[in-house]
Amino acid sequence: MEKKGVGKFAIRVWGWPTLLLCLVQWTLMAVFTLTSTDSSKYFLEPESGREYLFESILGFFFVCYLWILVSRYSVMTEKKLSIIAKWGTVFLTAVFVLVSIGNLVRYLFKG
Repeated sequence: MEKKGVGKFAIRVWGWPTLLLCLVQWTLMAVFTLTSTDSSKYFLEPESGREYLFESILGFFFVCYLWILVSRYSVMTEKKLSIIAKWGTVFLTAVFVLVSIGNLVRYLFKG
């Protein structure tokens, strides 16, 4: 039986996107660490605009990562992706958008 290196857990499907996500996350953390104030006690001050911005950017990268995995799996295999995986990705994207909007509204109108 010939090994093609393609399947749900094949390194060809998720290896490079995962490495890229890790490097982007480290870069984002480095930028936020280097731009923090000296008087700051934390990497990101709780309930600050920087925290919401960091969470939004990182969440966007994770949602993109999910879509990249779904598309790579669909392109690299002859098998169809399960309906649970497709709709799970759509559901997680919708939840991310709703939570991001909620966080923005909460930050703007907090008293």
